[in-house]
Amino acid sequence: MTGIVIIILIIAAIAVIYLTVWLRSKATVDDGAPMPVRSRRILVTYLLIFGTLLVYMLVSLNSIDFPETAALPEPVPATTPTPTPSPTGSAAASRSPSPSPSPSPSPSPSPSPSPTSTNAASPVLYRVFPQQSTSSPPTVSLALYGKNFKEGCKVRFNTKQEAFTSFISQDLIAAQLEPIHLVNIGAVSVDVQNPDGLVSNAISVPIKRPVVPLNVFGWEPYITREVQLLLLVIFAGALGSILHSLKSLADFIGNRTAIASWFAWYITRPYLGMALALIFYAVLRGGFVMGSPADAKVVNPFGVLAIGALVGMFSDKATQKLAEVFDVIFRSADTRSGKLDAPVIDRLEPDTVLAGETKPVVLKITGDRLGKVTVVRLNADERKPNTVSEKQLTLNLRPEDVQKAGQIKITAVNPDGGASNAATLHVSDLAITSANLPDGKVGADYSATMTASGGTQPYKWSLVISPSWLSIDEKTGELKGKPAAADAKETQVTVKVVDKDGSAAAKSLNLKVNP
Repeated sequence: MTGIVIIILIIAAIAVIYLTVWLRSKATVDDGAPMPVRSRRILVTYLLIFGTLLVYMLVSLNSIDFPETAALPEPVPATTPTPTPSPTGSAAASRSPSPSPSPSPSPSPSPSPSPTSTNAASPVLYRVFPQQSTSSPPTVSLALYGKNFKEGCKVRFNTKQEAFTSFISQDLIAAQLEPIHLVNIGAVSVDVQNPDGLVSNAISVPIKRPVVPLNVFGWEPYITREVQLLLLVIFAGALGSILHSLKSLADFIGNRTAIASWFAWYITRPYLGMALALIFYAVLRGGFVMGSPADAKVVNPFGVLAIGALVGMFSDKATQKLAEVFDVIFRSADTRSGKLDAPVIDRLEPDTVLAGETKPVVLKITGDRLGKVTVVRLNADERKPNTVSEKQLTLNLRPEDVQKAGQIKITAVNPDGGASNAATLHVSDLAITSANLPDGKVGADYSATMTASGGTQPYKWSLVISPSWLSIDEKTGELKGKPAAADAKETQVTVKVVDKDGSAAAKSLNLKVNP
């Protein structure tokens, strides 16, 4: 039955959202236009009704009073059943579920065995009947049926804790339970010890979480303390989001800046508050922020309600706090590159330096998350950067760095976030040896071949700057094309060559086209 009602509530929520979106679609307004009056009325009505229902649910949840002890189950028989004495009076009432109060048993004593059969006989347990009074707080007791009980006998839990025992007859005794007997959830072993030291068989009695009915429009599902707290934080998160939405909507409507595209945001805002409040509550209960995890019995429901409402009202700050918790829990001293908070190098400028260069070379390192970088590694050599910003670093290269041809691995190091990926700076003797380009003539096929030296062949040629009619063969470096009358002028051509190792060289030459 409970599952069916939950499904109905979910379907109803989806229907409400669909109905509001459908009504809004009837307005056929551009998303960038001001929000129509009809849409505003729909939103205000939706938020007010939703908020009123949430207030009702929160009041209902806070009105629940849970007992401080755990609950006992229905009657528990012995492992090997033996015919149970047939009590009269309230025995039938004792079969009711534990949440419903039931009077203490007062059965008529069964015929007692003859004295000769019980003088040295061990007590025997047949069945255990849990009982709960209607007082506040409720009194929990056990009715134990069996035989060979003697006056002065004691009911024991796990052979250690003794309960106050009332002897009724040789077939029936009652035990008054204290909160200490019902502190933990699990199972306890119940047995009876007579004054002569003889002990009965033991019956395992499960101890369950107490369940209390929740009144929701006449429907009374039974919930535990843990479920109560979860519902409180979920509904409070939604209510906080609704309060934020109502204030925001009122402000934007008041200054006439409400936009049609915000309609869906206001519709889904309460559900976002629910999800964030639930996650924040799990973080708090898990002890990630407050220390040791808290038991449900010591959690103040008003504190839970306040946390959920605040998270819903200030979801952006709550999200930032959750991000801080994530950083604290999962941050490590790992120096591997590619981490989410590690620096990133996208490009080096220049990416190739001529071997033996004597002029000062300023290396620009462009990327992301570079603002906390304190060290730049050139292979194994560590240097401090000249300038540091979030997107770019600069570093002066020394003449000895580029004295010989080879490769330098450039790595940016952030002590908090680790090291970046390694970028390659090429120190190469690769150079374009062509000194000039022959003139071209309008309407005639043009051809010239570029030459280079150094580096590692094969070369790959490309044009960086050139007229539209000119192309180059990337394998041979041959320039080809046919200039038109409009191309009869002198233009600049920049040619680039890249060798097998990735080293590059570029050169600009003038190309004249005659009429």
